[in-house]
Amino acid sequence: MIKTDWTVDTNLYPAAGAYYWYMQQVMPDHAGSERWDSLMHYLGPDTPVKNSAGNPWNSKSSRDQVCDSTWSVHPSDASVGSVDCDEYAMASTHESGGYP
Repeated sequence: MIKTDWTVDTNLYPAAGAYYWYMQQVMPDHAGSERWDSLMHYLGPDTPVKNSAGNPWNSKSSRDQVCDSTWSVHPSDASVGSVDCDEYAMASTHESGGYP
């Protein structure tokens, strides 16, 4: 399994950097934290879990679990920019909330 490493430009995206740091501290597995020796693991084509179509579990499979039809956009200020359903830990990792 490949351990992944993401770098967030906290000068350009201070809120994202703060959010990722916070999630690493409060999540029980500390996903993505070097401090806790808990780096995330890339969800590659060798993943043994299959989705409902019988194909290897992938990012879309995880995202479909987290951002299903019950998810709706929170009314927000237009200055925020695009509003998308996303998650931490990332859908492309074994630590994703959508990964079985």
